[in-house]
Amino acid sequence: MVRRIFNQGKNTLFGSQESALSAAVILAISFFASALLGLVRDRSLAGIFGDSTELGVYFAANRLPNVIFNLLVIGSLSSALIPILSRYLKKGEEKSVWEVSNSLLNLNLVFFAILSVIIIVFASPISNLITLGKLDQEGLSLMTKITKICLLSQLILIVSSFLSSILQTFKRFFVPALTPVVYNLGIIGGIYLLSGKYGIFAPAWGMVAGALLHLLIQVPVAFALGYKPSLALDIKHQGVREVLKLLIPRTAGMAVNQLNLLVDTSLAVFVSAPSVIFFNFAQNLQNLPLNLFGVSFAQAILPTLSHQGDDEDLNKFKKTVLNCLHQTFFFIVPASVVLIVLRVPAVRLAYGAAKFSWPATLQTAYTLSFFAVSLFSQSLVYLFSRAFFALCDTKTPLKAGLASFLLNILLSIFFVTQLKFGVWGLGLSFTLSSFLNAGVLFFALDKKTGRFDRILLLSPALKIFFSALLMGISLYVPLKLLDKVVFDTTRTINLLMLTAIVSFFGLTAYLVFSYIFKVEQLGLIKKGWLKIKLVLDKKETSF
Repeated sequence: MVRRIFNQGKNTLFGSQESALSAAVILAISFFASALLGLVRDRSLAGIFGDSTELGVYFAANRLPNVIFNLLVIGSLSSALIPILSRYLKKGEEKSVWEVSNSLLNLNLVFFAILSVIIIVFASPISNLITLGKLDQEGLSLMTKITKICLLSQLILIVSSFLSSILQTFKRFFVPALTPVVYNLGIIGGIYLLSGKYGIFAPAWGMVAGALLHLLIQVPVAFALGYKPSLALDIKHQGVREVLKLLIPRTAGMAVNQLNLLVDTSLAVFVSAPSVIFFNFAQNLQNLPLNLFGVSFAQAILPTLSHQGDDEDLNKFKKTVLNCLHQTFFFIVPASVVLIVLRVPAVRLAYGAAKFSWPATLQTAYTLSFFAVSLFSQSLVYLFSRAFFALCDTKTPLKAGLASFLLNILLSIFFVTQLKFGVWGLGLSFTLSSFLNAGVLFFALDKKTGRFDRILLLSPALKIFFSALLMGISLYVPLKLLDKVVFDTTRTINLLMLTAIVSFFGLTAYLVFSYIFKVEQLGLIKKGWLKIKLVLDKKETSF
């Protein structure tokens, strides 16, 4: 029995997940666990530091290292790397997989080292530029110190993210799916263990600890697959050149997105230093369903789309895209409705610590509601971008991202400086630009793949949207009735009960209306339950 349990655990850690759905389930569960820990992390920050200026400085300081990391790795190198590695793996050329991986990793480390030196030397003027001169000398000094610590964590994450791309190429999704979980655990540990002595530096050092955990749990699986680190830097290798060719426009596209976030951070500081907290907390809350459903499904189908793109089977390719789109919509649209209707209870439950004030709660809730409106379009951007990456086209997402960036910047500046909307205006401008991005990508992909069947595209989507609309009514009515008549929501337990009861009404209504309108994606829940039941039955049999 012990050996059987050991073998099952070993197969889970080292075995491959061949289907896109099984990979998506693993990624979704991990994203959900990571998101919950992210809420614990943010609530811990709110409980210890409140809506203080120093917490706002911490978020602002973390932005630039994150920008560099995302430019070099997330969404750029990983998206360009996986399709090329998948092609070599499909041909049985594992040696090329390792040569390309090591060369690109070392190249990234060189670039990161150069950028880090520049940031460290010019930390003070760069910080002053990011905050638009709104911080005093003490605030600038604090920001530069935190930025330097954050750079160390990003260095470790670069190495770890390369291992994640390698493991995902071999369809080993389980261990990479655990990495964001242990990363957040490291930060939470840093907050609680170090904040008494190191104050706001505690979460920064927690990031370093989390990054080390992020790396260390992947090393055994990578080595088991045959990976061996080396100092190779063969930029003449055909695979390296192909990745770099794809990488240049994709990096430019990521630069647009990251500059977007950097400008939004600057404008949030322009409103007030604590506004950076409201913006980040709202974005982190909306990222929970976005990562759980939008990112996980899009990430899971990238290897499948890459194979179908190589085979030039556009009919299968389009079918995969549509299936993923509708599966994502089935979960992301009701999640969007829940966050819009229950925005204030959600923020209070997530961040409602004693030091996080009521005005701070309202500002975060308003910002969250505007982010939540565009959850479906944000998910589409992830899906369509990866569809283009699978077709080795990184220029189209760049053009769409550039158009979206320009619109967001113009609207953000106008809303904050002219209309005086406050930080929630940044959420509104982000949503409008997300609509544009998703629309441009869809019509470009539609043209490139020979037009999607409009009935197959729209019929399930409209059923899902209509079911979610009726769900919203089912949420709003009992919320208003119970809030005024039954529950005293000044107490956390009553607020939790109210949210749970109202959510139960709403989600039940969504499932009922989905059944009435014959939404095919409802079968995903049944399929998922049967898989869970099968696993439980196997465990009972093994014992």
